[in-house]
Amino acid sequence: MTVTVPATGTSVPAESVAAFVEDRSPRGIAAAVHRMIRAGQVQPGDRLPTVRDLAQHLGVSPATVSEAWQALGAVGAIHARGRAGTFVRDVAEPTRPTRYLGIGGAPSTEESAALDLSTGTPDPALLPALHEAVERFTSGATAWTSSYLDQPVLPALREHLEQSWPFRAQRMTVVDGALDGLSRIVDQLVGLGDRVIMESPGFPPLIDLLDRAGADVIPVAIDE
Repeated sequence: MTVTVPATGTSVPAESVAAFVEDRSPRGIAAAVHRMIRAGQVQPGDRLPTVRDLAQHLGVSPATVSEAWQALGAVGAIHARGRAGTFVRDVAEPTRPTRYLGIGGAPSTEESAALDLSTGTPDPALLPALHEAVERFTSGATAWTSSYLDQPVLPALREHLEQSWPFRAQRMTVVDGALDGLSRIVDQLVGLGDRVIMESPGFPPLIDLLDRAGADVIPVAIDE
């Protein structure tokens, strides 16, 4: 569906939002607006329609839209400025505490810690030296990196992986570690209000990703 919305910093017409809404429940309205935000159909700083105006276009009560706005505000997607209206929040604005402060070289809040376990990786000094193997591989790798149109996984590697894969993959790709892979999965499959069952205690960075997507995380205790 293609709907024209105004440029950044302007008011979004109620009819533009209503065109995206299929499920007119509070959860459905919130999910539709959340999809618009993630797809760039509305931009940070854009003013959303008033509760009464959108309710009129959707044929629902103002209380229904108000509940949707509250759900979006709870996940940091929008914020109200009193009589000025309700606006799309800048995604860079922090709305919830980040659980994985050490990721990507971020400074640790525990400067006195004797051992940094935030990355979950062993001390490189304890691992075998890989310099010779890397040099052998990269010496002939230029033929495999000539075009962005090439397959993301080398044919020989794909063949090796398929031998142990439990099902036939339609396509394989390369991700930058487990967290990158999880991020791509969450972006594709999880939307605002979706219930996601997760073991507790679990992987803190994944909880951050699910929070960002607006998911309702349901913790399930692990037995062992």
